[in-house]
Order: sequence, then structure tokens, then C-alpha cells
Amino acid sequence: MDKIEFSHNYTKLPDGIKTAVLIAAEPIRREEQTHLFLWQDTHYLDEIGVERWAPFPDKDNYLCLVLKSDSGAIFTTLRKDNEENRYKYMDLKCAGVAGMYWQPKYKRVFEIIIKEG
Repeated sequence: MDKIEFSHNYTKLPDGIKTAVLIAAEPIRREEQTHLFLWQDTHYLDEIGVERWAPFPDKDNYLCLVLKSDSGAIFTTLRKDNEENRYKYMDLKCAGVAGMYWQPKYKRVFEIIIKEG
């Protein structure tokens, strides 16, 4: 089973999460997102309960993953939009004369790994 790793126990993650199913994967630009969305995506509590936010490059392209946890809770995460992640979370499809396009790997199950906390 493929894994999605988180560097912190972000507050967006459901308690006790072990696995999640990919619902959607959409390319986005960071600078086009609201402050509230970015706040929620990077927010965590450190080991003594102080609010922190993970650093985030100002201008980059990302894949916004929408996932459903094993408990049924929906959450998102951003991953750098690069070739490795495209192949991990999406399939390259052929549309005949229309060319190639990327499609999310719907219903793919990922193990969730939290490295800290």
C-alpha cells in the first residue's frame, strides 16, 4: 500500500487515522488560495500545545488531494506538483486525437504516516 507522510500531526487530520481513500487530485497554484485554506492546511500544535504553521513556499504549483479517512472524515493535503507525485496520485490517460490528460487515481487507498507527535 502506498503511503502519504505528514511531517506533523496537523489539526486537519482525523484522530487515529490509519488509512485514507483518494477522492480527488487537482493541480492548484498556492498564490491563488485563500489565507484561511492555507492556514488550515499547515496548522498543527507542537509538543506543548503551542499553535504552529508549517513553512510553505510562496509561489509553487501543488496537487490538492481530497481524501476520505477510514473514519469517514474528509480532509485535504497539498503535495508539490511534480512528475513523481503526478504518477503517485494520478494516471496519464489517452484521449485519442485530443491527446493525453491526467486523471486522479480514484478510490486508491493510502496508509497515513505521521512522523511527529
